[in-house]
Amino acid sequence: MFFFSNSFDEKVQNFIMDSFPGYQKYEVNIVSLKSREKFVIDKNRPIKRDGNLVYVPVEFLSDKGKSIENYLTCEVKLFDNVLVAKRDIQKGKNIEQDDFSLELVDVSKINSYLTDINEVSNHRSATFIKKGELLLKELIEENPLIRAGDKVIAHSISGATDVHVDAVTQQDGWAEMPIRIKTRDKKLFKAKVLDSKNVLIIE
Repeated sequence: MFFFSNSFDEKVQNFIMDSFPGYQKYEVNIVSLKSREKFVIDKNRPIKRDGNLVYVPVEFLSDKGKSIENYLTCEVKLFDNVLVAKRDIQKGKNIEQDDFSLELVDVSKINSYLTDINEVSNHRSATFIKKGELLLKELIEENPLIRAGDKVIAHSISGATDVHVDAVTQQDGWAEMPIRIKTRDKKLFKAKVLDSKNVLIIE
């Protein structure tokens, strides 16, 4: 809950909250504003945001009684419940619920953060995640259909003929992605992932 010394500050706070809904907590600081009684929020023009700076459209009444359009600069903190790593997580580790806790964090300068552990089921860490680090979308990836070292059936199709051989994958792979494979006779091919057990030789 926020309390303000005058109604204009409260109107700015409410206008920002209405314009950027969904956060758990808001902190707003109006930058370099002296004569509050001369400003009126202009709801007919769009509000703008750049990270932790919000530009509120206002009309300023000059000493000569002329109305001038301008933007009021506000520093904001937008808080949300974000998944934060409880421990170091090595690259390639499956994401588990116990690896993270929900913490109230200022996310005004952060994009692509995650708030629900269910969003990352069937995912693994794409890089090393340090204890205390926020979980961002770019830090994780879907678990591959095929992992390096898996035994698969490699198909080579010509017309209606399907010739297939046993092979071993040389790298992780996802659906439709090309990966390297090695057959029993040590030949290397490039193949497209079909599912967890089958690949299609393309080179």
